[in-house]
Amino acid sequence: MIDCRGLNLSRSMCPRILDQTGGNLWSTLTVSADLVNERGIAGYFASLDDPDLADRVGKRPLVVKALRVSGGKFFKTDAVLSPADAERVRAENAKSLFLDKLAVAFLTEN
Repeated sequence: MIDCRGLNLSRSMCPRILDQTGGNLWSTLTVSADLVNERGIAGYFASLDDPDLADRVGKRPLVVKALRVSGGKFFKTDAVLSPADAERVRAENAKSLFLDKLAVAFLTEN
């Protein structure tokens, strides 16, 4: 789960998770079209109490805070992580493949 509250993250059909150098943590994602159609690339939640959140990311998700958001001129759809948090995401994904399972949620204010 990526906490983007206060950063004005825009929703996207293809959000990215970036490190501070612009490296895409999802760059090697291989997912079936059926899974994308069923779940979407990521979920967006306004509250930690949302009952659908645990269905998306599990009961004890890795939680990181985005430093900022980036993207196009009008819509900022990508979360930028600190080097330490980007490494945590990479390490956990190597163990559990949660990115490939689309078990990703963005926590936003809207």
